[in-house]
Amino acid sequence: MKYLTILAMAICCYACQPSQPSITFDVSIDAELNESAKDGRLLLLLSTDDSAEPRFQINDGPNTQIVYGQNVEGMSSDQSVSFDGSQFGYPVQSLDDLKPGEYWVQALLHTYETFNLSSGHTVKLPMDNGERLGSAGGTGHVS
Repeated sequence: MKYLTILAMAICCYACQPSQPSITFDVSIDAELNESAKDGRLLLLLSTDDSAEPRFQINDGPNTQIVYGQNVEGMSSDQSVSFDGSQFGYPVQSLDDLKPGEYWVQALLHTYETFNLSSGHTVKLPMDNGERLGSAGGTGHVS
């Protein structure tokens, strides 16, 4: 999977109480990690379990941890992207609905490449780098 880990260490944070203002996360890329602006899907991953990085605890099972995402275009080290209660998440739909507690937080940018198709359309897609072993494959042409 081609991605840029923005925050590699676990950070402890506390979810807000209902009477407190909404919780917000501002994510930025360290200038040393990013040489150029990136397009992709920015994920905010939260976990109540510190046994592994949050990104390794997201799945479709009953013990999955929490993920929020949004598309970014031209994200560079001189800007930040905010996550608040307006982004859809799974399995907790909104950051505003987080239960009070201790969370470990990680941000991950799954980078996209831009393809200009012969049909005149432009699409941005993640590159397949062989990480999907055993999945169905196909062929295509991009010009």
